[in-house]
Amino acid sequence: MEGKEKRVYTDDELKRYIELLQDAKKDPQKIEEVLSFENTGLFQAYLIKIGVSPELTEYAAVVERARRKVKKILENNDIKIYPISDVHLGAAEHLTAEWDNFCKRILEEPNSHIILGGDLLNNSTRSSVADIFEETMRPREQKRRMAEMLKPLKDKILCAVNGNHERRSGKDADDDPTYDIMCKLDLEHLYRENMAFLCLRFGKKDGCGSKNPTYTFVVTHGAGGGGSTGSAVNRGEKFGYVVDGMDCLVLGHTHKAYTTQPSKISIDLQNNKVSLKPFKVVSMTSWLAYGGYAARAMLTPSSYVPQEIILRGNRKEMKVIM
Repeated sequence: MEGKEKRVYTDDELKRYIELLQDAKKDPQKIEEVLSFENTGLFQAYLIKIGVSPELTEYAAVVERARRKVKKILENNDIKIYPISDVHLGAAEHLTAEWDNFCKRILEEPNSHIILGGDLLNNSTRSSVADIFEETMRPREQKRRMAEMLKPLKDKILCAVNGNHERRSGKDADDDPTYDIMCKLDLEHLYRENMAFLCLRFGKKDGCGSKNPTYTFVVTHGAGGGGSTGSAVNRGEKFGYVVDGMDCLVLGHTHKAYTTQPSKISIDLQNNKVSLKPFKVVSMTSWLAYGGYAARAMLTPSSYVPQEIILRGNRKEMKVIM
């Protein structure tokens, strides 16, 4: 870096460079351009912006090490899936601030997607157990608000299924709020009333002739009472054994966030081999504080633990973070 006068960059120039870095993600040509030697000065300014000591950026070895690290991040083919269920918008106990902040965070995250698992709305009706007079807004307002909240995220939605709270309207008036929301988002083709099957293939080959990783999901709202966590786990795993070839079962309803990894015995006659095939069961968190119907019915408090499902793009590997 010696012998070259260091240029001072304006805030607008640095902002534009950061935008170029974000835009270059997973595009090899753009990555090479934005991290090229000609942009070294801007890259140094970027490092200082994110907290690297200005003195350290004077060393070529430090800058080169940082350049390799940023390049690796930009080339990352992994994706992140947020499973969302039991939001219960309209309930007095709905975690409004947490939900709003969550939606904003997802919007800013590249390579992130969402699965909608039902009960997005509380949707109390005259014939439901919950008290319609305890709602913070009318059911039609809940539907309108949820559609508005999801509109900025519509390109990230992989699928949506119905929940028992939305099915209340079907019983009373042949109405389907989840279907209506997906239609408002022009995503009618991604809606399934009871169960969705996803097959995701993405990433790039690792240079050894292997195929791009493929992941299979089954998404359903779930069923059963609000009993113990153990009974909820047993119910989810029991259903998981029914579906052959599934990598992950995603379900909600119980308001108990958990992840398990049971296995099936697989008999491969072609290769004369017996092996264990693991699959994951992910039960989605709820977005409710304790109170209202749950307290009156002496149900255990809901867990609020948003989950992330990480899928590797260069080899088949799934990780669930809670």
